[in-house]
Amino acid sequence: MPKINNIFFSVVIPTYDMDKFLAKCVKSVLNQTYKNFEIIIIDNFSKDKTQRVIKNFKNKKIRFYKLKNKGVIGKSRNFGIKKSKGNWIAFLDADDQWLKNRLSILKKEIENKKFDYISTSEIIKEKNKEKIWHYGYRKDNNYEKFLRFGSVFSTSASVVKKEFIIKNKIMFSEKKIFSSFEDYDFFLNMARKKAKFYFSRKVLGKHYLHDGMTTLKKKNYETSLQKVIKSHIKKQNFTLNHNKLLKEILMYRDLKKNIENILNNKDIFINLIKNFLLFVTNPLYFLKLVYIYLDRKINYIVRLN
Repeated sequence: MPKINNIFFSVVIPTYDMDKFLAKCVKSVLNQTYKNFEIIIIDNFSKDKTQRVIKNFKNKKIRFYKLKNKGVIGKSRNFGIKKSKGNWIAFLDADDQWLKNRLSILKKEIENKKFDYISTSEIIKEKNKEKIWHYGYRKDNNYEKFLRFGSVFSTSASVVKKEFIIKNKIMFSEKKIFSSFEDYDFFLNMARKKAKFYFSRKVLGKHYLHDGMTTLKKKNYETSLQKVIKSHIKKQNFTLNHNKLLKEILMYRDLKKNIENILNNKDIFINLIKNFLLFVTNPLYFLKLVYIYLDRKINYIVRLN
C-alpha cells in the first residue's frame, strides 16, 4: 500500500520531438491555480530542442528524464508513474494543454466524491475547427460497456488514483503491438478491477489534432486495436462465448463507421444498405447499438464552430 505523500498531483508527460508544442503544454501546468503538483517529463531522446525548452523554465517542480522507449509510449508513462511522488497521477501528452483551473477543480471533486478515475472534457482543435468532446457514458461506466462499445477515454483528460493502480498492479502495456491503444488497455484493466469511474462534463483541457500525432502515423492502428480487444475478450468473465462477443464488438464498430460515412456524405447508398443488413441480422441488438451511438455522438459532442 503506497504511503500518503505531501504532493497531491504528479503530472506525467511523455514526449518525442514536440518542442513546438511542449513549452505551451508545460506552461499550462505551471500556470495552474492549484500549486501542489510535480511535473515528470520523459523524453524519448528527442532530436529537436526539447531539452533547451525545459531548461528555459528553470522550475523546481519539473523533473526531466531521458528514456529510450523504442516507440512504446507506455514504457515512458510507466517510468513516470514509478518516479511519481503524488497521490494522483495526471496524464498529459506533450502536444496538449490544460485550462488554468483544472487541478483546482479536480482537487475539489476528489475531496467531495469517491472514485479511482476522473476525466474532464476537452476542446478539440483541428486546424481552424473546434469541438467539445465529453467522455464516458451517462450511466453504466463499467468494464463490459467499455469493452463492448469501444474507448471513451482521452489520456490527457484522465487522472487516476495511484493507490488503486499500485494495489492492483496496473501499468501500461509495453507490448509494441499494443502501442496505438496501450491507454485503452490501461483503462480497461482499471475497469476490470472494479475501479470507480467519474466523467466530469467540465471543459478543462485542449487536445490538438495534427499531422505529427503518434497514433495517426501508426501503420498497425487496426491490428493494435484488435489485439487489445482480443486480449480482453480472453480476460472478461461476463460471457463464455468469445466468438460471439468479438462479432458483436465488430458489429458495433461497423455500425459506427457506416453512420459516420453517411453523416459525412461518403458512399451514402452503400452504407445505408450495410446498416439495413445489420438490422435484418439482429434488429433488437441493432437498435441497442444505435442507442449507444447516439449516447456518444449526440449527447456528448458539442460543436463550437
